[in-house]
Amino acid sequence: MSANWAAGMEAPKTRGGLPGALALAALCSLGCGDNVADASREPPPSSGSGGRSSGTGGAPAIGCDVPLEDRVAVTTVTAPTEVLANTEFFPVVLAPRDSGGSLVAWREAPTQTIRVAELDGGDQLVGTVLTLPGIEVHALVAHDDGGAVAIVDEDPSISGSACRPAEHPDWWCGKVDLVRFGEAGNTEWRSTLTSGTDVDSDDALFIYWYEHTVRLGWSGQEYGVYFRSAGSIASAIPGEVEIPSGDVFRFVSGDGSSVEGGWSWGCSYSWSVRLAYNGHWGAACHGDDIPNALRLQIMDPGDPGRFLGTAILHEGMDPTRRALGGLVPTSNGFWLSHIAEDEDSVLQLHLADIDNSAAIGEDRVIPEAQSIDDSYPFRPYMAEYAGDQLLVGWKSDGELQIATLDGFTGELLDGPVTVTAGIDQFQEFVSHPNGDVGWAWSPGGTDEVSVVRVRACE
Repeated sequence: MSANWAAGMEAPKTRGGLPGALALAALCSLGCGDNVADASREPPPSSGSGGRSSGTGGAPAIGCDVPLEDRVAVTTVTAPTEVLANTEFFPVVLAPRDSGGSLVAWREAPTQTIRVAELDGGDQLVGTVLTLPGIEVHALVAHDDGGAVAIVDEDPSISGSACRPAEHPDWWCGKVDLVRFGEAGNTEWRSTLTSGTDVDSDDALFIYWYEHTVRLGWSGQEYGVYFRSAGSIASAIPGEVEIPSGDVFRFVSGDGSSVEGGWSWGCSYSWSVRLAYNGHWGAACHGDDIPNALRLQIMDPGDPGRFLGTAILHEGMDPTRRALGGLVPTSNGFWLSHIAEDEDSVLQLHLADIDNSAAIGEDRVIPEAQSIDDSYPFRPYMAEYAGDQLLVGWKSDGELQIATLDGFTGELLDGPVTVTAGIDQFQEFVSHPNGDVGWAWSPGGTDEVSVVRVRACE
């Protein structure tokens, strides 16, 4: 389908995780301190930005007597052309909208084309919203009048000895672009977030062919864009540079202009990144050098160039024996799921409760997560579920396992159960405003995309 259909798209609610975080954040913009967010352990409101929304286009919630495995629905939609298989660089990304439908984006296989499509509340394909050139699509948000998509593309404006050298013609040098599009499928602006300078020059910032991922969020006023990157630094050999990898955080306003704050060099060498917003931006990375740890940095809402605090987990551990999972906002901070090995070299699923000052309240092990696949890259998954719970996932013997946790205490509620729906190691669970959790996936070699939804219960 080629029609540009995007009418009726609603802005996604960054719901502040469990219980009314955005409502509380709005109140705190009038002068509350961080400690007021102890309300993160209060029940969610029955309506409003932090509570559960029934939406207008999704199926109603089902009873909690329905087994968890029976709440999982997989809808297969047919794309206009073959879709590249899900990998680190070619994910199929899903962005729910308030009406109960969503936007979904993928890279087509025949050409370097990114397609953004609309799904209705039943996860059926409605039509194409946007097509644009690009090598990879990594992140997406939906607005009531269009959306924004983060893509990686080769940058023809830069050059250097590292860019498609004769001996390695596939070593391309690229950029990260944030593209804002309207409901008619028109591109309103396209902002490049890398430097666009020759990679042989000191302090160049670009995307290299071997390591990149983008995460995207919307605060209601600005986009947060967090991505793995490469940079050039002067070598000890005169006239030469070294190209280490790290990560970058950028803020972009709703009109596409740059907003002060963030950083140009974070973790090194950053293996993966996560991003969430609860009135504070929280950015998590997997470092293997500086730091050799999992790290969550929380930014000051009044000064996004200043950190309120930094949480460090599993410092000094072999980086192939730990991994980031989901980052879910709460009123008072964030839940962070992750995998790390214990003293017996057995991988365990962890859930860390980290407040808005980056203090780690508890890093609990979920003992029910057994026989976690230990061939790196392994990843856990997590998203807010049913308004007051967390849905967590991991792979065991190559099969996805899911379970529900109490969103206030982290205690296991249901599961684990085995899910046959496909997911790769680099995707994330995403929360729908009605409490469902979903993701999208393609095995490649086909024009089919699987849209997965774990129905909320009540």
